[in-house]
Amino acid sequence: MGKVTTYEQPQLPSTTVQSISPVKLVVPLMITLTAGTGGMVTARSTEVLNQWIYDPGIHIEHSNEHKDDARTTAELVGAIRDALGLNMSDLAAVMGVTRPTAYAWLNGQEPRPDALKRIQELFRIADELTHYAIHRMDMLVKRPVFDGKSFLDRLLAKEDLTGAFAELKHYADKEVAARRVPKSSGKYVESIEEAIGHSMPFDSWG
Repeated sequence: MGKVTTYEQPQLPSTTVQSISPVKLVVPLMITLTAGTGGMVTARSTEVLNQWIYDPGIHIEHSNEHKDDARTTAELVGAIRDALGLNMSDLAAVMGVTRPTAYAWLNGQEPRPDALKRIQELFRIADELTHYAIHRMDMLVKRPVFDGKSFLDRLLAKEDLTGAFAELKHYADKEVAARRVPKSSGKYVESIEEAIGHSMPFDSWG
């Protein structure tokens, strides 16, 4: 039987790499570590292979970068408009473009990379907002429910919207509840402005 040649594991510096499929990682290593053996896997080569795979100097890290779904740009823009209750002028304003440009995107024209980034950012906001099932967002988006500022104002200013969805939901539910009072009951039905005025500030809840 011919001499079996083995190769020592080279010293690699500690590094961080993105996730790699085990199959893609094992195959080239196995070929390298068993060179000269006619493809035979020896005990030594298996040991070295395991050392490569489980080397503590290599940190395997999964990417947690948010990936938007596979919708087209037109679908993303349409979803933003519908979820946020925006007319075309306001939609164009929050995206930082003109109305013709917003219409062009709805008709399939692809935006520039910087504009696409803003669209994806707004889509994530819209997608989160839909989970709150806010009644008639189009009637609420311009209401001054945030210390005199509306949700639209905050979108235009690109403010942090932490807590904003829950506050909008609170006001929307309050108005819905008020409007469910039968007119024959003799009870006064508040407008949303009055409901807002009688509500506790969001920061004082709990």
